Order: sequence, then C-alpha cells, then structure tokens
Amino acid sequence: MKSKIRNTERTQILNLYYQELDNLDLDFELQTVETSFGDTNVIILENNKKPPLILVHGFFGCAPFAIQTIRGLEKHFKIYAIDILNEPNLSDAFHLNPFKKDHSKWFYEVLSRLQVYNAYFVGISLGGYIGFKTLTTNSKRIKKAFLINPTGVIKWNYFKVASHLLIPLICYKNFNNDKYLNKIYNKLYPTINDLSLKYLSKKIQTSNLSSYKFPLISEQEASLINTPLYIIASEDNFIYNGKLLINKAKKRFPSLKEVVFLKNAKYILSDKENKIVVNYILENTNFEK
Repeated sequence: MKSKIRNTERTQILNLYYQELDNLDLDFELQTVETSFGDTNVIILENNKKPPLILVHGFFGCAPFAIQTIRGLEKHFKIYAIDILNEPNLSDAFHLNPFKKDHSKWFYEVLSRLQVYNAYFVGISLGGYIGFKTLTTNSKRIKKAFLINPTGVIKWNYFKVASHLLIPLICYKNFNNDKYLNKIYNKLYPTINDLSLKYLSKKIQTSNLSSYKFPLISEQEASLINTPLYIIASEDNFIYNGKLLINKAKKRFPSLKEVVFLKNAKYILSDKENKIVVNYILENTNFEK
C-alpha cells in the first residue's frame, strides 16, 4: 500500500533529513537497496576493517537521528543505518503490514543484498520490533541484538498515549496550534532541539497513526529466537512503561541476557543516556570505551 504523502511535504521532510545528516559531520555513503517491497535507503558509515553493525530507527523516524543516538560507535563498527519503508525518510513510501511477515521478509532482503553477516544489531522502538521479527525467522546474520524501548513486548499505555499523543496530534493537525506540538514534543524528547521540533511537526502532518498498530511477539515466536538479546528501557516512556516492558521481556524471551533500566529517561534519550547506551554496547561487544 502506497503512502499518500504529497510531494511538497516529502520535499520539506527530506530537507530536514539532509540537515541532520550534515550536522553529524561524518563520512558516509548513501546506498539504495532494491527489494520486492520498494527501494530502501541505507547510510553506510565506512569503516571497512571493523565489524558490521545494523542500526534501525523508530516510529516517525529516520536513519540520521538514529545515528545520533549511538554516536561514537562509528569508531568501532562499520555501521549500516537503514531507513524503514513508509517513514519520513529516503526510502520508498510502501506500507509494511505488521500482521503478515512483511517486516522480516523486507529486512531479510535488505541484509542479503548488503551481504552482511555476523553483524551486531541496534533497534530503536519500531526498529526493535523488526529485530524481533527477523530473529524469529533468520538469526544467522545477527550476532547480538540491542533493543531500545522495543515495540512488540507490551501493549501501549492507551490512556497516556491518548492524552499525551493522540489527542494533541489530532488537535495540531486540525488547528495548527504550536501548543499541541509542544505538548507532544515535551513528552517525547528530553530537551528542545529546533531541528527535531521541525521534523516532528512534519512527521505529524504526514503520518497516519492507524498504520501503527502492531501485534505483540508471541511466546512461540520468542522461543524461536536464539540470538542473545539486550533490552534497554526508559522509565518515563509514556508509550511503553519501562518497568512493565522489562518484566514482560524477562518472562517472554529465553535468549534475553541482560536488561538496562534508564531512570527518568523519556522515549527519546538524552545525550547523557545515549552515552550510557553506547558504553553498554561496547562493554557487551568486547570493545574498550
């Protein structure tokens, strides 16, 4: 199913995308990977002598902002940051159906065409869900998986999502009043960043939340995952309660090795929390900080 984002809106989103990419000030290559679902954009941070790391962003997101989350790991890994289809980024606007096997099939095609093997995986929110789904069907390409506030473990906190996200989102779309945008932003983000605020505005205007209904990973699916899992959860994440997410993950995933609970952290992590995540990944991939 194709997205209905207008060309002018897509142009505005892509301008912000390239601004964030420039702000990273890193050497990179953009590669287009053809799949049966659509063309997928991949940002490759060249470091050919280092082990591969696959990075997948979250809801309403894109690869450049995800790279900022793990800034510093490019010194130790060759990073492949993937733009999910039908998100505000450089990949094609094709909707992947979460109630079929679209996400795992699409991701398998991407990894196959990139010829990536024995890679580390970092998935944020929706990226975590894609990691789960991929590992239930094909775990040979991923060595260890680090999942930050992953989708698919517990259900949304519907009351908080409605009050902090859905209602102000509808109001912002209808009335274009910045107070509704700021309410959403302040619940998602730890600090004000003009570029992130502008990007969130465009994401809200072009996104359809009805397409973000995802099933939970079943016990049967979880039992198929043999890859070591490391889950990082935020305390002040109104979408997924961090403590409940960790408790459910411990019961659901046999290959779960360790969990990290970030006190006072929001859905989007602060720079300080990002550094904690980076150091944690380095510790568990046998690299020095």
